[in-house]
Amino acid sequence: MQINISGKHKKIILAMFISLIAAALFAAAETGSAYAVSQVQYLDAAGVEQTQNDCISVSSVPDSPYPVLGGSDGKAKWYVVDSNVTYREHRLTILGKVNLILEDGFTLNATHGIRMAANRPEGASLTIYAQSTGDNKGVLKADASQFDSEAGIGGNDSEPGGTIIINGGAVTATGGKYGAGIGGGEDRDGGNITINNGT
Repeated sequence: MQINISGKHKKIILAMFISLIAAALFAAAETGSAYAVSQVQYLDAAGVEQTQNDCISVSSVPDSPYPVLGGSDGKAKWYVVDSNVTYREHRLTILGKVNLILEDGFTLNATHGIRMAANRPEGASLTIYAQSTGDNKGVLKADASQFDSEAGIGGNDSEPGGTIIINGGAVTATGGKYGAGIGGGEDRDGGNITINNGT
């Protein structure tokens, strides 16, 4: 017996297969080592300076086998970009609720973009903060232009965008041919996007 699968259904099956592989890799990535940084200042949504303890340095999250910020334990995680960090091998994935502080003078460069794992049971929420509003503010670059259907920050092909809140920083997000800069992958909704501050 021969089964014919249309092109659209092939894409859906491929997306499901990739999600299954990613789930296994998430579990491996969550067991990686990380170190905490205390007394990290940032500006909240109203521009008021706050302090956060026990932030995980993004530099301690490896590019391989699969870079993940967040986790599946249901707890919000705080991360800080306290040095220049570049992810060259894979898309950086956001799992669960993630708060990201961009320290002044440093850049987080995700050369394959940032995936919001909104289709996972944990969902995906990313809130970005900066320490200042001047020219020295922290920078986030997410470039998925080499892909056809992925968002710069948001969904992979046929995945929704999750929740994205930008409270500061210089944020540049470039999507693929059919993906949003910030929002959903091809043929999916953009999710919930709020921009309070930043450029």
